[in-house]
Amino acid sequence: MAINSFLWGDRALGFVESKNNGLNGTGLKVYTYEGQERRPQTKFFLNETYGADMNINAAFGGTPDGIHNGTDTALWTASILNGSWTFDSTVQFHTGAMSVDGRSANNNHEALFTRGSTIDQTDYTAISGWIYIDNWSTGGSLKDIEFKLRNGGVDVTDILNLSGYVDTTHFDEWQKFVIPLADFTFSDNDLDEMSVKNRDQGGGGAPNFFLDDMQFEQVGGAVEFTTSPLVDEIWNLDTFAITMMDTYVANESNNGMSGISPYGFLGVSTLTSGIQLVISEDGVTTFNAILTDFIDLLTTPVPSNLVEGCDGTNTWFQLQFKFARPLKLTGVNNDKISFIISDDLSGLDRFMASINIGNYIIT
Repeated sequence: MAINSFLWGDRALGFVESKNNGLNGTGLKVYTYEGQERRPQTKFFLNETYGADMNINAAFGGTPDGIHNGTDTALWTASILNGSWTFDSTVQFHTGAMSVDGRSANNNHEALFTRGSTIDQTDYTAISGWIYIDNWSTGGSLKDIEFKLRNGGVDVTDILNLSGYVDTTHFDEWQKFVIPLADFTFSDNDLDEMSVKNRDQGGGGAPNFFLDDMQFEQVGGAVEFTTSPLVDEIWNLDTFAITMMDTYVANESNNGMSGISPYGFLGVSTLTSGIQLVISEDGVTTFNAILTDFIDLLTTPVPSNLVEGCDGTNTWFQLQFKFARPLKLTGVNNDKISFIISDDLSGLDRFMASINIGNYIIT
């Protein structure tokens, strides 16, 4: 009996077949099917509920379940599983007067937060919190803060790294993080513990940080708009663009420079959670940015071009990002680019994002 297998390539699908022709015995028959190259096209970032319209209200609501706020109030009980932690530090705090201090936590140092009774994760949408980063070294093979959920001392989820949800290059200022519960893989819906572990392998110091106002969010948040190739497609992306419009007058400043404020997004004030832009390749986050203000768009490490206009009542802009070389997304690897919304952006009249595929291949 013949045994067939196949190999994915950049532009082709290679087949390997084991075959006995009765004359020369069993051997391998190999051939290549060239992929079909298609013309350039534009695709929008889409969500199954909202389509391409990203000007939605994704702010959190309902009744959150507080995990820990530096013992400003009595919430979940904090304890040390390993290493050194301070749960009532007054050095930094987001609200109140205290926070969790992880600056002395080294590799595998782990803190545990325990609830008095179990909760059902299906009643909530995300874990949110605030982090103040003193330092986050880029040396070594692994620098991260690991989150994991448990029930009675037994793990009920896999591990998620906080680096996928914060800007690890943003120091000395509080920034909000949102971890969608959908990103965890649950073996049990009930839980009563959350562990936080510092990881530090290789050169450079461990991440130094404070945590505050951590809680389970009940409603809203983490609405994802995604663009990704089908399993038999390979995309080579040239550019992507963000378009916004609002009832907002951007008065031109001196020398004809733009009058768009660097803070907020047109008529919408600085965001609390921020728009998260994520590039994921083969299951690994290769780019992550948190955008709370217009200026954050301009400081991303991709050359950009700004097209803008104002008619005296409305202001609009399109910010175009061009990759130095085409970004390849492969469908079979589940590669994707996502915008994740966790704020109220319904005040914008228009907010959409799109990509331009220089060429793509059907394998």
